[in-house]
Amino acid sequence: MDEGDSTIAEFISVRNKSIRFILIKSLKDVLLDKGESLAIFQQMPEDSFWQAPDTSVEVEKM
Repeated sequence: MDEGDSTIAEFISVRNKSIRFILIKSLKDVLLDKGESLAIFQQMPEDSFWQAPDTSVEVEKM
């Protein structure tokens, strides 16, 4: 989510969450297994979703 999206979400009172949060929550709630979650995360840059390099390292460690 970019800064503009965050501003709009805040304006309409929608809580925004990072993709990392959503993937971790999906793992905890057993909606995805570790392999599925990691595959989604690794596919995101190819689908034009930007990730900070430290985020990629952190998620892959989990």
